[in-house]
Amino acid sequence: MNKLLPVGLIASGRMTESLLIRYPLLTRDFGPVVASSRRLASRYANALKAGHAAEVKELGQCRLVLIQAPALELSGIVSTLTSSPISWKSKVVALLDDDLDATELQPLHERRAAVGSVALAPMRDRGRLVVEGDTAAVRLLHQWAAPARLECIELKARSKALYGAGLMAASSLFAPVLDCASRSLRAAGLTQVEARQMLTLLVELALRGQRVRSRKAWPGPASMWRRPSVLRHIRALAEVDRGLAAFYQRSLSAALDYEGQESGWLSEPLSPSRHGTD
Repeated sequence: MNKLLPVGLIASGRMTESLLIRYPLLTRDFGPVVASSRRLASRYANALKAGHAAEVKELGQCRLVLIQAPALELSGIVSTLTSSPISWKSKVVALLDDDLDATELQPLHERRAAVGSVALAPMRDRGRLVVEGDTAAVRLLHQWAAPARLECIELKARSKALYGAGLMAASSLFAPVLDCASRSLRAAGLTQVEARQMLTLLVELALRGQRVRSRKAWPGPASMWRRPSVLRHIRALAEVDRGLAAFYQRSLSAALDYEGQESGWLSEPLSPSRHGTD
């Protein structure tokens, strides 16, 4: 691990939710901490209880340099680093960011630095990091994470956007579908507890089926014997809430299109709602 000493950090923005705060062993070899002012750098070092406020040129002594910054400020930081007198050959520069990947560090890569990115993976059992980038960067990030007992999951280089799309689909797309299901069950007379119990079981079964049979486990609604039932669902939902019915209809249509199945039969106009809101 000595070949990492010291680890440098250049930062801006909030530090309170940083990966470095959550896993302080990641900062045990910190040396220079750089920010837009020495006062701010001291504040970051104090928050991390590691490193010391420094000038940009002091990052030249580091084999590994970490960047933590909001997306809007990142280009300015990269410009600061590339315009410094530091020789970037054989150094690793890694971005701490949930969304952005090593692509954002291309100007440093062109100056012969190995570049990568790091994010905390949403895992239940224990902390894991998602890392990607140049081979040398990924190798060094594994070493950096080892003292904190953080395993690393490697992504294909420059593929963080694909990883982010997967997380977004599971979180931002899944939640409205569950809410639609819950509201439909509640409208049918189930209590909140009963609806939650049913949905929990159905989600568990869906995940189990996906794990065992992948896409073959999907119980598609397009079979001829299921279509009349699905259309009845839509009409019934429209009587309660047209917005809910429209979401159900569009979601099924998008799912069928994604699976390469015919969806035109879902496009019948919604009946006027007697109880819901337009």
